[in-house]
Amino acid sequence: MGKINLQDYEVIPPHLSTLTSYITNLWEGLGRPTDPLSSQGQKLVNFIFDAYKELYPEEYKAWREMIKEYQSAEKSIHEQVKYHTGRSLISYPTWVYHILRKVFPGFNFHKRENAMKMAKTFRQFQVANKV
Repeated sequence: MGKINLQDYEVIPPHLSTLTSYITNLWEGLGRPTDPLSSQGQKLVNFIFDAYKELYPEEYKAWREMIKEYQSAEKSIHEQVKYHTGRSLISYPTWVYHILRKVFPGFNFHKRENAMKMAKTFRQFQVANKV
């Protein structure tokens, strides 16, 4: 086996390593929920989102601005049907989305039905003015 050049790898910051351990322990303490829409899953999703807001405040502000811009420019349902345009129901910050996919691997976040439920349950992710 060849030598591994550690300079090719990023060092994980200690606060992220600690957070990963905390999320794992919380997930186990909540009974290893498999559905983010369950009561225990909701607690975990909210914790992950709150951690994101605290760790990445500038990224969070930019993400919220993007949602506000989308909402102010969103066409009415009538216009969307008339012009055959789609709409975004939900948006996750990339960091949050990657963690949610790891914690809830059996949940299809892209499925429209699930996106609708997520948008109604977690208003912070809702992009469309009406769901």
